[in-house]
Amino acid sequence: MDDQGRRIGQNEVLFREVNERLRELGEGFSLVAEQADFVCECGSSSCTEQIRMTLAEYETVRRDPKRFFVR
Repeated sequence: MDDQGRRIGQNEVLFREVNERLRELGEGFSLVAEQADFVCECGSSSCTEQIRMTLAEYETVRRDPKRFFVR
């Protein structure tokens, strides 16, 4: 894997960790809101896109560690 591919992978992992924290926060507010905003996991360090989904939708994608949310 080249340096660019490694950086993209590192960015995807970082955004995945951010989304895990957002999921934890969302679970605390699940009685208030059915959906939550998550960050795009595309791997581009300049991407600031958000993806709105339910916690159930988030969990469905996260079951496979090779799948990422990309806007």
